[in-house]
Amino acid sequence: MILHIVPDSIFINMAYQMFEKVDPNNHKFIMINNEEEIKYLKEIPIIKISLDEFLSDTFIKNLSKYECVILHFLDSAKIKLVLNSSQEINFCWIGWGADYYNYINKNLLLPKTKLLKSQYENKSLLESIKNKIKVFFIKEESKINRLFNKINYFAPVLANEYDLMPKNFKPKYLEWNYGTLEIFTQGLNKSLINGINILLGNNGTYENNHLEIFEILKKINFKNQKIICPLSYGDSNYINIIRKEGKKVKNFQPLLEFMDLQTYNKVLLSCSIVIMNHIRQQALGNIHTMMYLGAKIFLNKQNPIYQHLKELGAVIFCMEELNTKTIQINLSKSEIEINKRVVYKYLNEKEMIKKTQIMLNIIKGNKSYDYI
Repeated sequence: MILHIVPDSIFINMAYQMFEKVDPNNHKFIMINNEEEIKYLKEIPIIKISLDEFLSDTFIKNLSKYECVILHFLDSAKIKLVLNSSQEINFCWIGWGADYYNYINKNLLLPKTKLLKSQYENKSLLESIKNKIKVFFIKEESKINRLFNKINYFAPVLANEYDLMPKNFKPKYLEWNYGTLEIFTQGLNKSLINGINILLGNNGTYENNHLEIFEILKKINFKNQKIICPLSYGDSNYINIIRKEGKKVKNFQPLLEFMDLQTYNKVLLSCSIVIMNHIRQQALGNIHTMMYLGAKIFLNKQNPIYQHLKELGAVIFCMEELNTKTIQINLSKSEIEINKRVVYKYLNEKEMIKKTQIMLNIIKGNKSYDYI
């Protein structure tokens, strides 16, 4: 039996479907929940436990009965669990990005956004103190070394992110991630982009670096293109600022309500241009979907996704190429076909089933396989 410790996220539904398809009736899913209402995981069998129970000696000792404990997103509670567990527990960490970029120690904010964040945080002395404590914990070398020594396997979103981890990083690399092309494009059939709008960012967090893109967009002559900016979740204060600053950009249209995947995909179909200004890997599901639908993608060169897609042969553009001319020219039919082939080869259901089978064989000790 494999234990999955998960957050309340739509990605976990995808994980449950895949693991059950490949290895049925051998997976238990639990989440820390102090009686809050479950938002996303209502369709799968999930066991709720309190934080106190999760970190209790009894629960930690019982981990030894599982073939492997898979940690979906490594938050502070899971870090404490690992640090308090026996060295013999077989831990596998499936990373999301936000949970490992602190260890990469990379500056993820561009100048205007960084200044905005510092100005906001300095308004509250207490908040500033809390942030300093948080950073100190993240950078406390002895705890990080112990953490890395107790995790056996690590599956980042992209292979090239594994190379960015610290030199003392001990977990072995696994290739696995959430979802398939068939899931991400559900309800779209063989649709292609049918509009001229622009998709900007994927949520209301600082890492989107919206302010820098606003400065570029103010200089561009748009036709009737709407700037569709998803802000349905993230930092509420940042979202309010971006809503205010976005009004200075022609045709700015924030998306403030959460949508189910099929409804959201209909919005995506209206966007022929995608602008993602993240420095870290983020919004990969959006990017893959939009590539497959035929959209033109602009990414920050510092983003590992840019390098990843370029190495796969995709037709991708960088922020330095974003101007009035390039934003009005769509991809050619041949370029769209190139991107569709890249995404399909990397993300089709058969390929993801194969990756899941290999992953389970490795963490169960049935097979030795080295991806790097």
